[in-house]
Amino acid sequence: MNQKYIVRENHPKLLLLFAGWACDETPFQSYSPEGMDFMVCYDYRTLDFDYTVFQQYEWIGVVGWSMGVWAAGYVLNKVEHFQGTSIAFNGTGRPCDNLYGIPENIFADTLEQLSPGNLQRFMRRICGSASAYRAFMEITPRRDFTEVKDELQAVYDTILSHQNRPEAFEWTYQRAVLGREDAIFPVNNMERYFLLNGKKTDIHHVDAAHYSQEIFRQLLQDEWKNKPCQA
Repeated sequence: MNQKYIVRENHPKLLLLFAGWACDETPFQSYSPEGMDFMVCYDYRTLDFDYTVFQQYEWIGVVGWSMGVWAAGYVLNKVEHFQGTSIAFNGTGRPCDNLYGIPENIFADTLEQLSPGNLQRFMRRICGSASAYRAFMEITPRRDFTEVKDELQAVYDTILSHQNRPEAFEWTYQRAVLGREDAIFPVNNMERYFLLNGKKTDIHHVDAAHYSQEIFRQLLQDEWKNKPCQA
């Protein structure tokens, strides 16, 4: 897993974004949460993580997006005495699941049929509208196709190897933001996941596609303006 600082000014607080599959830091470089350092995590070919960041800050806000909800759950489960808050956006801890994530046949077909052209069609689908896609293309991730395909294969293999113990990726997020127009994770599946086993997650529905600059501006910047960070 890559961990890239966007803001590193030795603040006592850190905002940690776990981005989605095929992503890098490029789409998020314009955000600057007030009074916080800001790090983007991506590339889940491995789930190796430098946990010393949790010792370097007094408080950490975690935002998981898409496949990053799953990856962040794995990381947070290994942190003792987590001091911070956690928000999930358009993803679940069971990303390949007929009830709680992307339907299994769609996930498998996406991997099997992945090509550079299909990857661009995927990017178009996450944006929802043609205008949002054009804006996204200005800040699109700059990763090699082979690397991106290897990442999806690694994620799929990891999910399959943990079918009998999905709790390794289960984390009770304090808040879940679910886009009604998400064409990747069915909103009903996400809602079902965040109600699973009595999870105490505050669910918010929004009119947004899977990727939304408006929602990211809220979660990665406006959320923290003049607001004390509380666990």
